Amino acid sequence: MNITKAEKVKQEYYDAIYENEDNGGCYQRAVNTAVSLGGIVISGNNNYGDIVKSFASDVVFEFDDSTVQITWHGVFL
Repeated sequence: MNITKAEKVKQEYYDAIYENEDNGGCYQRAVNTAVSLGGIVISGNNNYGDIVKSFASDVVFEFDDSTVQITWHGVFL
């Protein structure tokens, strides 16, 4: 079974939780994964690359096969 790029981003976020990363680390790992998979930012409430600016970070990436919303507290498909 193939997983979508959005599912890969979600998996990376929850792998970071398992590895005891803080919320900022989980968020940043998910964003980095989305960027590395070729995601295009279609909305966001701040500069997704600078997690220090907001504790309410929220960014949506679109891929060729899916869409993912990354927040400070989770990833939503």
